[in-house]
Amino acid sequence: MIARAHRSRIATSIGALTAAALLAGCAAAAEPEEVDLGAPSPSPSASPTPTAEPTTVTTQNGTASFALPAGWTVQDDSLLEPMSNHGGPIWQNWLTVLDEDAVVRARYGDGYADDVGAAADRGVVQAIAMPGGLHAAAWWSTAADGVWQVQATVVDDPSDPNGSVMLDGVDRLHSFSSDLAAVPECGSVVDEASAIACLEAPDTTEVLELLATLELEPLPWDAMPDGVDPVADVPWVDYVSADGGIAFSHPEGWTVEELSSPDGPFVVLSTPDGFQALDVATYRDRAEFPFVSDCAPGTAGLGPFTVLERVPIEPLVGALQGTAASTLEAVTLEVADLVIVAVLSTSDVDAGCLDPGVLVAGGMIRATTPYQTDAPGLIYDRYADRRLPVGSYEHRVIVEVLGTLRLSALDAS
Repeated sequence: MIARAHRSRIATSIGALTAAALLAGCAAAAEPEEVDLGAPSPSPSASPTPTAEPTTVTTQNGTASFALPAGWTVQDDSLLEPMSNHGGPIWQNWLTVLDEDAVVRARYGDGYADDVGAAADRGVVQAIAMPGGLHAAAWWSTAADGVWQVQATVVDDPSDPNGSVMLDGVDRLHSFSSDLAAVPECGSVVDEASAIACLEAPDTTEVLELLATLELEPLPWDAMPDGVDPVADVPWVDYVSADGGIAFSHPEGWTVEELSSPDGPFVVLSTPDGFQALDVATYRDRAEFPFVSDCAPGTAGLGPFTVLERVPIEPLVGALQGTAASTLEAVTLEVADLVIVAVLSTSDVDAGCLDPGVLVAGGMIRATTPYQTDAPGLIYDRYADRRLPVGSYEHRVIVEVLGTLRLSALDAS
């Protein structure tokens, strides 16, 4: 149906995204003023005093923008979620639009998503085509229990409307939809006739005009605002092995499993979604099997390898402090078809020799991404080429964890 003509202020609202819809995550107004919501705040923040001119609001991490009518404000409840289905933190945008009377008229949200929902029957009453193939649509639906619902949302396909959209190739669900409770004609919707009356109302058409200003950017699921660090800005927790000899910190949500062996504890750190990312172990000397460095004279270290990054660390404390033959580093290196991270001796790396086992008083310590194993579920399996990207979230966490590593004693059991 064709919307009736009326004077428009782009009055609008957006229905809240449901927990099932979001897990973890266009035409602008005439000569709008650009408004960036600025650096993220741990508590909700509102836009400045309403201005006399329309503005364009942009999410903190740049995923979306839309027109804000003159005199309206935006409350930003966006936050950094420590975990997502991808394993790492995600920035979750939550914006509430309030009109000049401070009445909630709209909500926008985006984040990593699992979009679900079903309706027995649906019908679109009016829609506005948007650049890029999206539409701002006003539509009704009925569920199996016969309950009527009305919505004004941005949809992919007005012939099969859904209250959320995704850009091709981007795991980020966007929802921009109205709260039609602010529309008088939508106060009681009990059948198709009352649903159409609601969705043809002038205030509903104003809603659609605002929704149609939405512009989306194809940013990756882990896009962050300036100044937000997904490694440093999430809670970290401390781990200590049962024997007290191994200790380190890791992001909340990463998991630790401690295994026992005759030689000492073997500790596995995994990402929130289960990829084995780091192995830390201590090994006691045994007379029948003395440890010898692969970089000792007359031996051949593993390799060849290419050093990609070196970070000095000091993991040996207590009884082990000063017992290694050289200073130690968290080294990122390319070996064969893998990129690994390992605690290595500075002197070995300088000499071009690779030995992931570091000899210390009474035995050996080893801390490395899974190496020399074909077990499934390794951190490399997250990437198509099985190469851990230097500077990626997982790589940064592994290096930071090794920076907190403290090895004080070999297991004496």
